[in-house]
Amino acid sequence: MLIYVNIIENELVFVDLSEDVKIDLQIPEKSKKDLGVINGKVLITSFRDSRVEHIEIKLIEKYHRGRKDSKLVDEYTLGEILLETGIDVRKQDLIEIPFELPFTLYKSDMDKMEDNNMVLGGFIKLAKKLKGVKSEYRIEATAHVSGTKLAPLCIKSITLL
Repeated sequence: MLIYVNIIENELVFVDLSEDVKIDLQIPEKSKKDLGVINGKVLITSFRDSRVEHIEIKLIEKYHRGRKDSKLVDEYTLGEILLETGIDVRKQDLIEIPFELPFTLYKSDMDKMEDNNMVLGGFIKLAKKLKGVKSEYRIEATAHVSGTKLAPLCIKSITLL
């Protein structure tokens, strides 16, 4: 249970933030990079009547390279959609909203050479492994609910093959 405490006019006000809208994602554990789209569903539940204005869904790549002290990490948004829902969620309802999230992978010059040159491909893979290059992917969904300051958030990892 998440409790938010606020002092209003010298009075403590406790608000249970867990008693509002919850979202979850139904996505595949793995997807193919060359498809360029991920299909899934957003699941919405609520413990009280609420209105979901819209839902943002993003595919994010966390790109690691280097080792120990020279390690660098960057994040890239590969795809993003906005679902204009404008739906009322009644207490104890379960609402499923299907989505298609198109994405475009960023490829470095080394990645392009690896894909296009069978002779150098193996050497490039080895060089990337030695340099500690790897990518992790996740999908984030954020629901914007009328009358709330904290937006429900769901984050799920996905493997792109």
